[in-house]
Amino acid sequence: MTKILTTQNAQITTAAVEVKTLTISGKQVTLSVFRQLREEPLLTEDVTLNGVPWGYVNYHPDKCGNHRRHLHVVWQRGADLLRSTVYAPEVAKFQSVWAKLFIEAAIAEGLTKRSAESFGISKIQIWPHWATHPHLAEFSYGGVSFQAAIREDFADAYDNNYVSPYVKEKAVAITGPHGDAGSIAALKLPVAEYLAVWDALTALPHLFIAV
Repeated sequence: MTKILTTQNAQITTAAVEVKTLTISGKQVTLSVFRQLREEPLLTEDVTLNGVPWGYVNYHPDKCGNHRRHLHVVWQRGADLLRSTVYAPEVAKFQSVWAKLFIEAAIAEGLTKRSAESFGISKIQIWPHWATHPHLAEFSYGGVSFQAAIREDFADAYDNNYVSPYVKEKAVAITGPHGDAGSIAALKLPVAEYLAVWDALTALPHLFIAV
């Protein structure tokens, strides 16, 4: 039977809430002090940490707006206190040399827009990047979004659905005669590592700073 809420059976309980503040020399960090922390990458290309993360702050000097999901992590390297923006796995656009090798190997093996799922890829987009000349490939694998600069020959093969012998030879130079895109993904693409780091960072304390 559903209980009816009345003044006789209702009660208010107060939960203990722990608020952790970011302090320097015993004083709470203000927005102006937080702005002065240098923004440097916490994650390396192989998804190890460049230092010790303290927690995350729900504030960014440049305003986040509708930016993709992320954390502003405060971290320590030696005697320096720094901040870093770390993106959620599904929107990370994480750059790794293995992402480049994987996607080029997959193209050489016949990757097209229609065959992406057979390579374990859920989303893919390739377009010219005029500032750096190579083409950019963005794709999702295992729940992690990657971004890589790929060579024009491979981008053309993907666009035209035709893999020339020349591109195949270049791919063998990447993977070796017995390698393939699947083995690169399984052994080298840092999917599990990124997911694990994101879980660890989201479990860190939410640090409050003074307005």
